[in-house]
Amino acid sequence: MPDRKEEPVAPKVAVAYLRTSTARQDLGLAVQRVEVERWASRAGVNIVAVHVDCGVSGAAGLDARAGLAEALASVRAQSARYLVVATHDRFARGVATYSALEKCVRRAGARVVSADDVANDESPSEQFIRTVLSATAEYERAVIAQRTKAALAVRKARGLRVGSIPLGYQLAPDGRSLVRSERELSIAVEARRFREGGLSLRAIGDALSAMGHAPRSGRLWHPEIVRSLLRAGLPDSAIADGAQRPVGEHTPSSSHGMTSASP
Repeated sequence: MPDRKEEPVAPKVAVAYLRTSTARQDLGLAVQRVEVERWASRAGVNIVAVHVDCGVSGAAGLDARAGLAEALASVRAQSARYLVVATHDRFARGVATYSALEKCVRRAGARVVSADDVANDESPSEQFIRTVLSATAEYERAVIAQRTKAALAVRKARGLRVGSIPLGYQLAPDGRSLVRSERELSIAVEARRFREGGLSLRAIGDALSAMGHAPRSGRLWHPEIVRSLLRAGLPDSAIADGAQRPVGEHTPSSSHGMTSASP
């Protein structure tokens, strides 16, 4: 009797989704990526795509998450079984938000799993744990928002500036007004010139790091931070001045917005 030919087993495929709530949490994305890759190695799963939402709240819906929308498209295109996140709160912070987004993932043909292996099963007890985790994350987000609001109110009462500082500017010594950050402006000019030369966002970040420049966080040049730098509203004069210098040459000046390694 001839041997029966075994059918090949379809590989387990996953799409990774990373999220940070602010553009300055660049190190968080690197850590998340390491965690999902470790999970994939343990589980014998092949990660076929990685999508990122940088500077997106955990309470945001799908319409505010371009990275998640791309991840869902990859899930469908690759027939992926899983959408893997570092932890459940990286997927969403809030019961209603988590439930709504999880349904989107299921409709795409996959299920959400966490790289820390917490509450990944479909049993009623694991589903309950995910609900508790989402509720806890929602509570923590509300507490942080309350504390932030109180702190900003104190600053406002003292006449100090509240809110984010646009790229290309820094806070003046009076704590209220903004002044030009010449170093940040010059870095932005270099970034734009690299972009005009055809470099990708990641390659621009690598080039800026090689020049000794670091973003405001002092950590890594994540592509989304580079994108923000390219979109900075620079004065025409700054761009014109920068165009006269060779790429790679930088002008010495000080800035609180970015840091630079010592020569």
